[in-house]
Amino acid sequence: MIGSMLCYHQPLARLARRRAKLLRSPQLPKLLQAALQSPIPSEDSLLKTQQILSIDLETTGLDPEKDRILSIGMVTIADSKILLKSAQHYYVNDNEPVKAETAVINHITPEQLSDGVSLPHAIASFLHEAKGKCILAHGSAIEHAFLSKALNIKELPLLWFDTLNIEKTLLSHKNINRNDFSLSALRSRYQLPDYDAHNALSDAIATAELFLAQSKVIYPSQHPVIKQLYKRSQ
Repeated sequence: MIGSMLCYHQPLARLARRRAKLLRSPQLPKLLQAALQSPIPSEDSLLKTQQILSIDLETTGLDPEKDRILSIGMVTIADSKILLKSAQHYYVNDNEPVKAETAVINHITPEQLSDGVSLPHAIASFLHEAKGKCILAHGSAIEHAFLSKALNIKELPLLWFDTLNIEKTLLSHKNINRNDFSLSALRSRYQLPDYDAHNALSDAIATAELFLAQSKVIYPSQHPVIKQLYKRSQ
């Protein structure tokens, strides 16, 4: 009885229930259904046995109710290796003007967007790649919120890893208080090289590299497993 209760309250068991609830909703896009119907790995699954889709969004702001997705970058991790041949990068053309301040931050020009794809096309590409994979992002709340908004759902119950939250748990265990949890700052702490910030694909690859470095810190002499990395990501 106690074992059943513990299993019920495990993080991945809760994720499975949220998926099942959403799958009961009418008229879900087929690609979303397929992603949600993919098996959820057990908490003791080795990380190297799972494929992970590292993603990044460039947006006009932080509020999905009024801001827009400008670009999506993604790359797959398999067998704890980053598969650069899997990399994809989409600019999103929604025929809306780009604010000057946004262009300064993201370095995305109207010309780049004019050659882009529609938002539904970009989201469909993400869902196609997400099927059967865990999802990784740095500060995943932003990606989660914007993707959920684009899909017209309250939440996107995929298995999310988050390098920002992972790092916060690592520092809290060491009683270290730092304020800068930007992707570039964390990469510097792990002695990872500089990269082209504010490019969705570059950020997705940079996040993947950081995640693999963090997993080595958490499991210095063992093969990393899903449980701790997922728990630290929440």
